[in-house]
Amino acid sequence: MSLILSLDEMSNIDEYIYDLFVINGEGLCLFHKNFGKSTFEVDGVIISGFLSAIETFSQSVDKGMRMLVTKNFRFIYYRSNSLIYICRTPKSVENNIAYNTLKFISLKMNKILPPDYKFDGNVTHFQILSDFIDEYFNSNTKVVSLNSEFEISGNRSSIHNTTESKIYSYLRLRGRQNLSKIVQILKLDEDEALKASRKLLDKGIISIHESFRFQSAPQQTQLQNIHEPSKHNF
Repeated sequence: MSLILSLDEMSNIDEYIYDLFVINGEGLCLFHKNFGKSTFEVDGVIISGFLSAIETFSQSVDKGMRMLVTKNFRFIYYRSNSLIYICRTPKSVENNIAYNTLKFISLKMNKILPPDYKFDGNVTHFQILSDFIDEYFNSNTKVVSLNSEFEISGNRSSIHNTTESKIYSYLRLRGRQNLSKIVQILKLDEDEALKASRKLLDKGIISIHESFRFQSAPQQTQLQNIHEPSKHNF
């Protein structure tokens, strides 16, 4: 299974992951983050103990858990080194999107934690994980519309797409510009220009001008969103 996540899969993480747990081999909850999409009021320590017990049982009869399904949700499991990463998702979300997200997050933790890591009661490492999730995923959830104004914030070394290159070159020549004007002047396809702009944002090559950083809700329809989440509560 590919580890590559598309921009659409990485954006709006709270649309497809409701809770994230990191549990050690002893069943201790080292990290729990609720993304606020539903009223999940069960204590993170209690639920992680339950999820860990299921993993332990499945290890004794098989090769471990991959997924637990309830009426409205799935709990997706991913094990890396001595840690278990589990996320709760609505059933409308494709399993591979959630699974790849867990793999992606685990790679970050593998870089933070020493290879022989053993939990000593210090959860500082996992606060770093929380900050990483907020910074990385939120950086990809900026609403991009044709009204957005962009300016260059990095070099073009990682540009390998014609539309991205055209947008970058225009901004370099003209300075801060409105995307609709760029589309008009360069005769670009609107959808391609929106997609290219999001990729340039993700790479840190361009940034949204501060006054246009937060767009109104109706403009979000111009993004390619992933599956609409279930409205049920746990």
